Amino acid sequence: MEYLSVIIAFLSLLSGSFIIIGIALYGKRFGDRGSSDLLPGMGLLFVMTLVYFAHARFPDTAQVNDFDRIMISAAMVCRLCLGFVWIWFMHKHLVLNMIDSRRLAITPYFAVLTVANIFLYILSCFVTVPWANTINSVVLAVCLFYAAGSGVVILWKHLELLPSTRTTINVAALSLIIYPLVSLADVFNFPYPLFRPDFPVWFQSQPFYFLAVQIPILWYMKHGLILERNKKSAMNNSQCFNLSAREREVAELLFNGGSYKEIAYALNISMATVKTHVVNIYEKTKVKNKAELIRLLQSAPSDPAVKDHHAEPAVS
Repeated sequence: MEYLSVIIAFLSLLSGSFIIIGIALYGKRFGDRGSSDLLPGMGLLFVMTLVYFAHARFPDTAQVNDFDRIMISAAMVCRLCLGFVWIWFMHKHLVLNMIDSRRLAITPYFAVLTVANIFLYILSCFVTVPWANTINSVVLAVCLFYAAGSGVVILWKHLELLPSTRTTINVAALSLIIYPLVSLADVFNFPYPLFRPDFPVWFQSQPFYFLAVQIPILWYMKHGLILERNKKSAMNNSQCFNLSAREREVAELLFNGGSYKEIAYALNISMATVKTHVVNIYEKTKVKNKAELIRLLQSAPSDPAVKDHHAEPAVS
């Protein structure tokens, strides 16, 4: 059992590498403008987990040495940065989904707060600073809970979101579960199984958190790859429905998960024009909503369901 935490760290690094490389190389092909924004947060988590994996010790070994303290300090700086990265990510997705652009204006204030918090932490490593650890923890908790809480409360109210935004909501929900458990353990020195008492709980919990947040991101990547594979056939199918060139553009954006606002912005047309095109598309394809349109476009032209769906009524 003592090797389990190291095995989990190794597995999280392995799958994390796949995710980071996959998003970096193929993120733009998903048709999702927010996919690349996952990289900064995943990169910080990867570094923190790598530090833990490289310097993991077991309970029967020597106590923490100076080199371990340096590595833990480096991981702590990454952790303090992570709070700001999640806030920036959440604010940007509010803009991408055209929900609220005002919050992006307060992002620089969180950046200044994060830099000041990092400076305070580094200073406390060399000289005694009263309440330094408490201030670090409070500022980090405010950033993390603000990002996660806002992501869940604000974004969850809206149905038409980018796939990467829905992934962000799932990560935020997981964070709201994990953050309190880690914080309480650090405050009350709660002994979790497999954790060393001489290492901070937050440091040892990184592989578990990193592995947990990869689950919704892997699901997002799987969805993106399937969408990319079906995209060409879907657009070819749209030609079977006598759609105009503009209607095919609107259908493609609908297929990629675009909202009416995003389509209007992308095509430089009004919302009323978008709605008119959508009504025409639904009439020509004989569907009632967006979900039916996507299923229809994904069907192969040779699929009997498509032929039956568009078959003209028999003339008596």
